[in-house]
Amino acid sequence: MNTKRSFIFLLLICISLSQTYDLIFVGLGSSSSIVLSKLVKQFPQKSFLAIELGGPTSAAIGGTNYPSYFQNQPANNKATITDVPGEYSNTPFNSQGEPYRISQIEWTWQGKGFGGNSQFNGMLYQEAPNDYLNSLPAGWQASDLRPYFNEIRSKMTISTTPSADKKTYLGGIHDTLAAVFATLGWTQQDTSNLGNLGKPGYFSRPYVASDGNGKRAGPVSAYLTSVVGGNGLPSVSNLQIVPFAQVQKILFSTTNNKDAIGVVYTKDGSNTQITASLKAGGRVVCGAGALMTPRLLYLSGVGPTGKESQVMDNPSPFVRNNVKVGANVYDHVGTQLAFTYKGARTVETIKYGDYAANQGVINQYVTSKSGPYAQYGPVSVAHAASDAGKAFPNYELFTNPGGPGGADKFNGPKSFQIVSMLYRPKSTEPLGLDFLGNVRFPNIYFTNDADANDQTNAISTTLNNVLGNKNEFELIVGPGSQTNPNLNPQNFNDVKQYVTSGNGYEGVQGSRLIMNHWTGTVPLTSGSEDAGGVDPATLRLRSTSNVYVVDASLLPGSIPCHPIATVMAIGAKAADVMAASLNTDPSSSTSATAAPTRSSSTAAPTSSSSSSAAPATSTKTTASSGSPPATTGGSASCSQCPPNLRCCYTSATPACFDPSRYTCTTESDGKSTLCQFGYEACKGVCYLTSSFICTPTGVAPKPTGSSATPAPSSSTVGTAAPTRSSTSTSATAAPTRTSATAAPTRSSTSATVAPTTSKPTTTAPTSTGGPVRCGAGFCGGSDQCCNGQCYNSANYVCTIDNNGKLYLCPIGYGSCNGQCYSPNIYTCQGGVLKPKRR
Repeated sequence: MNTKRSFIFLLLICISLSQTYDLIFVGLGSSSSIVLSKLVKQFPQKSFLAIELGGPTSAAIGGTNYPSYFQNQPANNKATITDVPGEYSNTPFNSQGEPYRISQIEWTWQGKGFGGNSQFNGMLYQEAPNDYLNSLPAGWQASDLRPYFNEIRSKMTISTTPSADKKTYLGGIHDTLAAVFATLGWTQQDTSNLGNLGKPGYFSRPYVASDGNGKRAGPVSAYLTSVVGGNGLPSVSNLQIVPFAQVQKILFSTTNNKDAIGVVYTKDGSNTQITASLKAGGRVVCGAGALMTPRLLYLSGVGPTGKESQVMDNPSPFVRNNVKVGANVYDHVGTQLAFTYKGARTVETIKYGDYAANQGVINQYVTSKSGPYAQYGPVSVAHAASDAGKAFPNYELFTNPGGPGGADKFNGPKSFQIVSMLYRPKSTEPLGLDFLGNVRFPNIYFTNDADANDQTNAISTTLNNVLGNKNEFELIVGPGSQTNPNLNPQNFNDVKQYVTSGNGYEGVQGSRLIMNHWTGTVPLTSGSEDAGGVDPATLRLRSTSNVYVVDASLLPGSIPCHPIATVMAIGAKAADVMAASLNTDPSSSTSATAAPTRSSSTAAPTSSSSSSAAPATSTKTTASSGSPPATTGGSASCSQCPPNLRCCYTSATPACFDPSRYTCTTESDGKSTLCQFGYEACKGVCYLTSSFICTPTGVAPKPTGSSATPAPSSSTVGTAAPTRSSTSTSATAAPTRTSATAAPTRSSTSATVAPTTSKPTTTAPTSTGGPVRCGAGFCGGSDQCCNGQCYNSANYVCTIDNNGKLYLCPIGYGSCNGQCYSPNIYTCQGGVLKPKRR
């Protein structure tokens, strides 16, 4: 890490010692990085801290772990090992993946780093079947998640041809298998959406997520890049990220043990404990994954009370009883076979780690992002049922274009590997921790005999019906092959022995393969507080008041598909669910760098009428259901709100509003009302607390002796602006996302200041530069207005940016493409800041 970045990371840690936060995120995983990115932009006045066990991954967010063939490429053509799809099979369980491996899970490979396992998996995109989704609690079923699957699709390319040239590579094996599948009556389908495909079997080339130009796509490319820059640092001022750090426990109040007050974490392997504290009304958001999230909850005293000694070798009390935390852990289980193709078709295979043999296709990828390295690995998928009595598929055959590893004899030029992955397993057990606090290996692979029988039927079908033509396919790994010559592939019990033994053969393990599709450890659970798990309406962890869960832990049972598509959709919806309650949170606080609030007890009366002037009725919006609006459609969509606006949620017509001018308040009846900033709501009426009170029958004047009191203002929702009250701010209040005390980016005797992100106004200027007033009386006192942003002209200036918009920056600063900068140090050239020559 260079000196500049080291300094800034150190500065962030120092700040975290004293600063408090509205939301603390534990982990930047496949789902939580989506939640964070959406909320950070939607709530610029709230402060966010993200603590991640790993560091930057993709080059787009500061990753620098380039494969050797990219080392000497120019910066604009570099890609890290997580960006290149073909490096997927070279990373987990291989030396180049060791820096990303979570050490607290010793018995398998789980990744850490910005984006979590979405940066290390095969990004095989399969939206979960409707029969599974419709078994989830209300609000999370197939129709509820459909808008969020659509949102995910709109932000990345889902296709069978991720190569930039849109061509298929290594396709011969799929073509061969497709001809066989068709003879069984299986049909070719779009397996990116398993929703209503129903009766098995069906097959396709794998649908995967890419950026449309040959590189990995996912939560990082689609979301995290909007709040994290190419240097690995946050690009928005209300977010801090502490990388290479691990949260050791969540801290709870000593007066109310349900209230989280912060977290304790360590950094860079040090034992020094650092505390990050929550503001009043703040939240801890757990997104560390389905194994690490319940581990953290255990260590924080949350779990099934009375079962501590069963799930922890070094038990500590679960003072917050949640019967579902860690109660069940699920994973898919795999059994592999390997074949050599002996037919007449042309088939291609590849060993992605053999750079010397692959120099030609590597050069193709480097120069054009095309070819086999633009693909993740699998070349064919098929979904089938292990017996005719099953209405839905319960296993998948996915095929890799190469041998299974191990001895050379298993990895010839026409060898390929097929893995039967069992869906809907019944085997489960509680998640456990060893004496060191590491996650114990869960004994959940064929411990239920029904699972063993289902997989045995799947393997028998594959051996005898699918690939039973010995003139075309020679079995090289599996029962009856050279690895298991004494097992008869046509005998059920012999095949079952192969399935359940998990024995290794010259470097190849045949069965009991861990698929790393973890779910079910902190599930969405309908019912009362005693039901445990997570409240589906809010995502609050039951037995706590302000801890939330937003990762794959939420998915009950085992999801019958590759989970990444559904996990991303869960994240997209989780952000909206959390936003709904944040919008109506009466304890909403403003971060240290947020825009100055302008409520004032001296607001000017809207008329010269007496204190008994009647309040005007506002429009109500219903938020009691907790359900966010759909993310598609016209005005009924909060996804249409600009990033600098917030949304007052309703089931029909949510309203976008400027949080520096208006507030969305929730009344005791659970309904939300949109009012001017500084006003409260009572029975749908906006009023000033300095002049009025809320009674059971409505708003009434305060019983004081004062003569003239201002009347409550009218409030509306939608695009009409409520009547503006006169406001004032302190001369030292800092505008949103600007700072005259930004940290130096290099050590120097001169006062070098890094550019700071400025706040764009909501509309383009209609005149030349300089302060622009927003209407008579808009800002109180001597304050001026920069298109809706009140500021003190002694400290700030409203300047026209090179992009033609007004931006608010400290006095003496200019603005360049949204960045405030010192003209003494930088120049703005074509919207790009460049240091001045000295």
